[in-house]
Amino acid sequence: MSQDSGDGPGLAGLLPRAVRERFAYKFFGSVLVVMVLTAGLGAVLFGTTTATLTDRTESQLESTAQLQAEGLDRWIEGLRHQTRLVSQAPPFVRDNRSDIDYHLLRQQQRYSEDILDVHYVHSHSREVLVSTNGSVEGTNLSRAGVPWARDRATTVGRVTNVAERVFVATEPYESPASGQRVLAFVSAPPKNTENLVVVEANLTACGRSFDQPDEAGYTTVHGGDGAPICGGASAGAAGGAPAPDAALAANDSGFATAGEEVLGHATVAGTGWTVLTHVPKSAAFGLRNDIATSMGALVVVPLIALGVVGVVIGRRAGSQLSTLTEKAAAMGDGDLDVDLESSRADEFGQLTRGFAEMRDALRAQIDETETAREEAEVARAEAVETNEYLRETAERYSEVLAACARGDLTQRMDPDGENDAMDRIAADFNEMVRELELTTGQLQTFAEEVGDGGEEVHASAETVKEASEQVAESIQRISDDAYEGKERLATVSQEMDAVAEELERIDAEREDLDFEEALVRVRTVSNLVDEAASGGETVVEESETVAGAAEEQAAELAEVSARALELKRTAKYLGDGISHFETEAEHEFVFQTGDGADADAAVSSDARDE
Repeated sequence: MSQDSGDGPGLAGLLPRAVRERFAYKFFGSVLVVMVLTAGLGAVLFGTTTATLTDRTESQLESTAQLQAEGLDRWIEGLRHQTRLVSQAPPFVRDNRSDIDYHLLRQQQRYSEDILDVHYVHSHSREVLVSTNGSVEGTNLSRAGVPWARDRATTVGRVTNVAERVFVATEPYESPASGQRVLAFVSAPPKNTENLVVVEANLTACGRSFDQPDEAGYTTVHGGDGAPICGGASAGAAGGAPAPDAALAANDSGFATAGEEVLGHATVAGTGWTVLTHVPKSAAFGLRNDIATSMGALVVVPLIALGVVGVVIGRRAGSQLSTLTEKAAAMGDGDLDVDLESSRADEFGQLTRGFAEMRDALRAQIDETETAREEAEVARAEAVETNEYLRETAERYSEVLAACARGDLTQRMDPDGENDAMDRIAADFNEMVRELELTTGQLQTFAEEVGDGGEEVHASAETVKEASEQVAESIQRISDDAYEGKERLATVSQEMDAVAEELERIDAEREDLDFEEALVRVRTVSNLVDEAASGGETVVEESETVAGAAEEQAAELAEVSARALELKRTAKYLGDGISHFETEAEHEFVFQTGDGADADAAVSSDARDE
């Protein structure tokens, strides 16, 4: 039986035995691992999310402070430009005080709402010569405590000596004219540097231009010493909480924390001021805290639910598995009457019903095994009896086979009808031996007849060969005689031709002699001699042809004689090989030859029963 892979070597082998042997412990442990992993993942996500939101909040505050610093810089630059335009008016250039008074009265309604008052001041005495607020005319600004007016250094003069330049007093003060906190912009009129045009800007307007990232936020502007200048709830006030040292020390934008607030800070170029964007921590990190709370709830609530479900399901599953384990152990001990009824529709119910089906199948299999065992006992007894019969029959058949192997083809197997297969073997063997006996007898007869026939053919071939040789010798002699006769006839023909030529010559010389008839006869005889010579040549050629044919026939007869001897030796070898076989009758092959013979050979057998 295979062992559960969970009990083998590996990670499960590191667990205590009590845990490995109890499903409930394994289930609770698995649930605990899942809860720990879920909590760890939630913590990582929580940390990542809060860090991201914190970075975004800090970046947003820093960006807001930078934008507000840039806006303040544009506000100062706008007032600087307005101050330069005011100081370039012709009445200030001509230094005509009545014209200046009239000009200020007429232009006062046209000035920006950020401008509270415009003063025409003597550059050395700091006395107000003309003002939009007549109550301060004749007032010495230096004695009135105006910071920039008390500065007897050359800073203001060095800047205002150039008509195109505007001095910005970065230290705010309470205006003697309006009583409000103002910021002074000082410029000298062209060609009139002995006097100054002072524009006092309302710092409250500075705070109105700041957009806040949150409804609870506000913005303050602080000087180099940290004192508030404008903005926020303290806009225009001389007091207020100082700015954090870290924000003032920084020369660039950044983020800082002050008590229950978070700050974004940025410096204003050319002023030494620092813009602080204030937002309460609860408002700045409200979204982060809400998301963190939601994420915590999303992690904690499922963990609690998982724990509760794990405890409930684990206990019930463990109890059910323990019960099934006990019943399975009882079945393993042989008790097939255990109660395996279950009304549950889930996997445990299916498993219980599966055990019940397995128990019923096991019981039926045991019954079938008992029946099969009894049948096997009967079959074994029958097999023993059959084996004994087969052994005895095989011994009898073996004796017959041995006798046939020794050459006694008269032996036969005797079927007894007890076994169909053995009877078929005996019948097939007997038929085979009968055919073999018949074939062996025929081969014996055939070998004897072939031996006798080969001897006769050899003798006949030798006789014909000798006759052919004699014929060839006779024809050769005839050919030789014919050749000699042909030669003699040729000689006679030549002599007759010579006689005929001589007679023709004499006939031509002697006209008194008539050899015509004699010449005709000579020519006739000569022609006959030529014909005889030609016939002799034909006889010679035909004699040579007949002699060659006789020689060829003699050679063929020699080959036939050799083949007849070889056939005789082969037939003798075949007869010697089958002579040791014992048969009941002789068998004869009868061959019909000749022009009218049938194509088939007639075979007769004395032992064949038709």
